[in-house]
Amino acid sequence: MKKSDIERQLKKDLDDSAPSDFDALRKKCAISDFEAAKEPVPEFALATADGGSTGGGRKTVRAVAWLTASVLFLSCVLIALILGLSNRTERIRPLSDGYFLFDINPSVEVSYDKKGRVKSARGLNEDGEVLLYGTELAGKNYEEAAEILFDRCVKLGYFSASRENNAVLVSASLSEGGKDEKMTLEMKKLLSEEFSSNKIRGVVITGVDNPDLEREAAKYGIDAQKYALIQTYLALGGKLAEEEYKNIPVRDLYSFISEKQEELKEEEIVELETQTSEMEEELFEALAESVGEMIEELEDCIERLYEDSENEDDEKKQERYEKQIEELESYADEIEDAKNKGECQKLVNKLLKAISDMKAGETDELLIGLLGDVYARIEGLYQILEEALKELKLLTASADEKNSARLDKFGNSGGGDEDFDYEKWQEEKEEEFAASWYDFKRAWNEEREHDLDD
Repeated sequence: MKKSDIERQLKKDLDDSAPSDFDALRKKCAISDFEAAKEPVPEFALATADGGSTGGGRKTVRAVAWLTASVLFLSCVLIALILGLSNRTERIRPLSDGYFLFDINPSVEVSYDKKGRVKSARGLNEDGEVLLYGTELAGKNYEEAAEILFDRCVKLGYFSASRENNAVLVSASLSEGGKDEKMTLEMKKLLSEEFSSNKIRGVVITGVDNPDLEREAAKYGIDAQKYALIQTYLALGGKLAEEEYKNIPVRDLYSFISEKQEELKEEEIVELETQTSEMEEELFEALAESVGEMIEELEDCIERLYEDSENEDDEKKQERYEKQIEELESYADEIEDAKNKGECQKLVNKLLKAISDMKAGETDELLIGLLGDVYARIEGLYQILEEALKELKLLTASADEKNSARLDKFGNSGGGDEDFDYEKWQEEKEEEFAASWYDFKRAWNEEREHDLDD
């Protein structure tokens, strides 16, 4: 909820509990003395210090009565204001400290105290660390924290007005154990309002509602969300005895899953580094060999075209081709001796440009086709290495690098349709997302792998 929205709601609640209408408040407070002050007062004199009298007894008594009524009136107003604030605070304040989980694929845990102030926040997976990068939630109230998390999801492309599968699972738990239903519902309300105010078609769910998962989960006396997390952990190679299912906290499962994913990622990085290192050496050799073969094909083709020609223009073409082929051969030799990917890339670009220039100045269909084929084959060979190196770069990127990359790509994303009924979308889609939550998450994970593709 935006601050302005909170202020408007607070004002409305205060108006409901503390009306500004004087007569209505007077009746509510039943100020009988005030009414009594309007009745005639017996006329008597107050003695002065010198033994005389004031001579204005009636005015003095009336002044005292009015003062008494005013004090009572202001007291009622103050009490009403306090009650209004208390009612509002009681409605939104957690009864105990705890933590809530904010789960898309960025998964984040936010701990809060009894006043709803954030004590700490941590990313439960790599994307969660990226989501929290550069933010400081500690000390803020949970409403501000929810707004910041949502805003970051938009700026980093985790939520987008161009997609219809935006969703978040939020659930709160008490520190002493058990669900914090009040905070869960409050977070659902806040995040639903964020989707609506940002004009993004999104759904907030507070649990998993899948009959198959629920049936299996019931065997262990746990809910479907927890059972699904346990199965995810086990599928990653984690070990957990069945007797531990019931008592293990959900937050620990997120942490265990994150640790296993990190282990697998490290193994993948080592494998990919070895693979790309070998690929570079092999690629340089393969490129040089392929270019050599293709140059021979070009030479043969050119000889067949012009060997019997006595035309002066054809002889000039042949001389030009010989120079161009010598240039290609020099690139091939340099590629084979390249020391690194950057050097090889420059040479490949020069090679491709030279072939493209040859093709642009050619009129013979056979030669044009051959040059096009040579270009495509060289480009294809190099793309294999490029893709592997790009994957390695993403795997080894820091939270800072990923944050910058996502901000560059998604930071200026706009909102959606002003006239769309976002509240109705929440109502219509909530059941669907709750029933197929982990299917949606798998699909998002696959999409996320290509988020930063050019």
